[in-house]
Amino acid sequence: MNVNIFFTKNINNDHLIKFLVSTQKIKFFLQNISDLPLYKKKNNIIVFTKDASVGFFQRKMNEILNYKLIKSCFLLPASLKKKSKKYNINIISYPTEILYFENNMFDLFNDKKYSFKDLELKYDNYLIQVSNNKQVRLTDVESKIIKLLFNTNKVSKQTLNSKVLNQLPSIESKSLESHLYRLRKKLLSIDNKTQILSTDNKSIKIN
Repeated sequence: MNVNIFFTKNINNDHLIKFLVSTQKIKFFLQNISDLPLYKKKNNIIVFTKDASVGFFQRKMNEILNYKLIKSCFLLPASLKKKSKKYNINIISYPTEILYFENNMFDLFNDKKYSFKDLELKYDNYLIQVSNNKQVRLTDVESKIIKLLFNTNKVSKQTLNSKVLNQLPSIESKSLESHLYRLRKKLLSIDNKTQILSTDNKSIKIN
């Protein structure tokens, strides 16, 4: 798999470079960060180094988000992980294991097609109504829910809580219902025929 890599500032971290080149499954192409808008539809990973301040991270993120990238991931030091939650982005925080890193990259950049009727999920987070060409961007959680529904048509809420939200079955939470509510609104904005319905309060299905 080919991925363009962009460093937000000059890199002087030998350990990070060695980590990135240690993968045998991904071929990285180093690009200049100023050229990022030219690669908005390509596989990209954008790297913030450990010495990046919170202020620099926020300024750079505001700039990068204006590019409206479609297939991109951010490699962030653990110190910036909490600050990234306000942005709707795909992140991998480091230090991390190389196998986990590779799996995340393939999950993000694979070209597996997810579809249901006239709906397609493209670039992992864009839900598109093919007949009218309307589209809406989903969060990572919403995208995972849609993938499960497209694959099986029906999925239990217990599965969604454990596999998508990483919650224990014994924990009661309204988080899933909040995600489903927002997902239904987004679906309605592009398609008024397809619905996500609750069945016996234990499962949801799409029809």
